[in-house]
Amino acid sequence: MAENRHNGGGTGPFSFTFPSIKIEHIKVSVNNQDQASSAYTINNYNSTSGGTVTFDSATASGTNNVRIYRQTDGTNLEHTFQVGSSIKASDLNNSNKQSLFLAEENRESITSLAAGDATGAIQISGSNIADNSITTDKILDLEVGTNDLANDAVTSTKIADNQINSEHYVDGSIDTQHIADSQITTAKIADSNVTTAKIADDAVNIAKIDAPRLETLNGMQATTASRLASSTALTASTTELNQLDGKTIETSLSSSDSNLPTSGAVHDFIMQRSNLPAVRAQITSTQNLPDDSEVLVNFSASNSGTGENRDLGNGSIFGDCFTESTHRFTPQVAGWYYIAAGVSPDNNTGEHITYVLIKIRKNGNTFASQTDNMSNGSEDREVGVNASGIIYLNGSSDYVDVMCHANRDSGTNQLVAGDRNFFNAFRLIL
Repeated sequence: MAENRHNGGGTGPFSFTFPSIKIEHIKVSVNNQDQASSAYTINNYNSTSGGTVTFDSATASGTNNVRIYRQTDGTNLEHTFQVGSSIKASDLNNSNKQSLFLAEENRESITSLAAGDATGAIQISGSNIADNSITTDKILDLEVGTNDLANDAVTSTKIADNQINSEHYVDGSIDTQHIADSQITTAKIADSNVTTAKIADDAVNIAKIDAPRLETLNGMQATTASRLASSTALTASTTELNQLDGKTIETSLSSSDSNLPTSGAVHDFIMQRSNLPAVRAQITSTQNLPDDSEVLVNFSASNSGTGENRDLGNGSIFGDCFTESTHRFTPQVAGWYYIAAGVSPDNNTGEHITYVLIKIRKNGNTFASQTDNMSNGSEDREVGVNASGIIYLNGSSDYVDVMCHANRDSGTNQLVAGDRNFFNAFRLIL
């Protein structure tokens, strides 16, 4: 075979092993595009064993897309013999090789043509085929693609009945004129998909409404009706119901008698005029304190119980204002707040505690603190410090937490469960 193929993606060298008469007969293509001789260099050329090709720049990546092939000159004789001149064996051999190589190359071109190889030297174009000469028997199944069909060439007579299913429709392509009158039945409408926008004004009459579910009250305005659930009695008078006509729902309280506030508006109004939100938090399980380090105090609070039965023993939350996972006071109502906290570290081995610090922080910054330094010899195994202050919180992102710092002689300092360690906060009414 008078060619070698390689995978592209680099500059080579790419080898070829077929014989040739001269180096000028060696040709190179990449992705079926012949390359200029200036784009590559042929090295170690041998007319019998071949050589290598090195490109000046990297070739395109691909599988067997680099083709090195022989193209013997078929126009000019390799050697012309003159009457009376001497005949050399090499000249005779090259003349025979020219005929042999041309025959081999033509045979391979015809073979590749028959196999449908698009890289072969011989290709049949449309101009080589007579009009109306290709019958359906000559076309392989599934070989006619979309690009082979002219626009608007497939008519309805070429489509078998019942062969177009929904996957062949473009989304949103079926318009009103392609739906016959009275063709959409209830079975074709999904449940809960007929909205009020699809119902014409004054189109729904009494016959279309389930009678037990609609009651029209005598004396009400002509455009007002009340739909009552099954087994529900209406106790309001006609006068009382008519008072609701024309009322506007509002999300904040106002002095207008024509507006009705939502429950959220009432809630916000009450919250703005009370000490809520508020919290009482405390330690619910023993927290060990590393020596000579500030740590976040793990206060906890819950919403257990209501009214006078509210359980204050484990702390309690009044309103949305405490994040258990971060031990932070996070009120969702803006205002000025009174904050008080106390810690009373205890040493588990009865050793002396030499120093205690409490910090109350807003958004990580200290605004109230207190210390007790027992380095003067008055050390004790149980020491308490308290701190308090008034601060403004924005009702959204602001938070308050407590830090504790305790030193010891030995053993482990602890914050034990109970009301000795506490955090109290409530909003001030101004």
